[in-house]
Amino acid sequence: MPLLEIRKLTMRFGGLTAVKDLDLSVQEGQIFSVIGPNGAGKTTVFNAVTGIYDPTEGEIFFNGRPLLRPLTWKLRFACLAVGLVTGVVGLLLAINIDQAWKATIKRNMLQGRDSFSYAQAGRDFIGYVRGDLATQPLRGGQWEVIEAELD
Repeated sequence: MPLLEIRKLTMRFGGLTAVKDLDLSVQEGQIFSVIGPNGAGKTTVFNAVTGIYDPTEGEIFFNGRPLLRPLTWKLRFACLAVGLVTGVVGLLLAINIDQAWKATIKRNMLQGRDSFSYAQAGRDFIGYVRGDLATQPLRGGQWEVIEAELD
């Protein structure tokens, strides 16, 4: 039984047929290579085997089992969530968290307002990230927020 088997693989993109009726069989332990000139469809075959493209026609089997498209909505959502978390962590690592806390949350709490404003804290945080707000240390462990003058 072949480890990888491709039967009658055809890939069409609009009116262009990139691969037509490809049959391929790779045995376990066999070293196999696909060679050809530019535009022959090598990358298209690889993308069909890895699941990036769904075959227009034909079947792909790995270890006797048909390959199904792995990029489900759950996998795409998981990739998006990992990307967003990575971006947020990267942003937080790029700024000084203690100073951002003082310039946004703590400043809002100490300004004598009747209630804490999440909206104002959010605007202050964006201003801190943009560089419109900064904190300056004072004597005795105190600090103050400096607002940059925009021209």
